[in-house]
Amino acid sequence: MIISHKEIVKREESVVDDVVCNCCGNSLIHKKTSDGHIICKEYIRIEKLFGYYAEVFEDGERHTVHICEECYAKWIATFKHSPKQIR
Repeated sequence: MIISHKEIVKREESVVDDVVCNCCGNSLIHKKTSDGHIICKEYIRIEKLFGYYAEVFEDGERHTVHICEECYAKWIATFKHSPKQIR
């Protein structure tokens, strides 16, 4: 049996102030709403956890990057094989 009660609990939370493109450094925030939420421009987020066989980075090293739409377009233009478009 569970016996419970309601209680207001205050806790520390991380609050996002800005999201910036790792390439150009521009803000990805389109606007902030009156209730504190943020609406971002289009961007790509890449997260990579490197493993045992990584040759350049260490095992367990994690990278997270945010790239704006403009920088992503410039980047993929340099690819030998373009990303596949799925509609």
